[in-house]
Amino acid sequence: MVAVSQQLPFDATAVDWSSCGKFLAVGDRNGDCTIMDAKNLQVLGSSKSTLSGKKAAWVEDIKWSPDSTRIAFGSHGGNSKLNFVTVNAQGKPTKSEHSKVAISSALICLDWSQDG
Repeated sequence: MVAVSQQLPFDATAVDWSSCGKFLAVGDRNGDCTIMDAKNLQVLGSSKSTLSGKKAAWVEDIKWSPDSTRIAFGSHGGNSKLNFVTVNAQGKPTKSEHSKVAISSALICLDWSQDG
């Protein structure tokens, strides 16, 4: 295993490693999701949440799907929507969407089912 260290250009609040081991999903204090290469921490792409940039809208939890093709993340703050990002085999975001129903308080924990 190779150790990699780098100062991130944002305040990370949640991190998850893809099951394939190639990527990291990092949620930040601005409510954004950044996808990084796990070997060298190069930024591959990013996606904004529905509350991006609003006060107290940091990402509380972020999770990769079991097949490493989607990311789900949720924000702190009222009326948060669950956000989803679809990524290609190179870790680049290809589609962003969000749930139609908002959660009335902070989303503090989430997970995927085994079958995604």
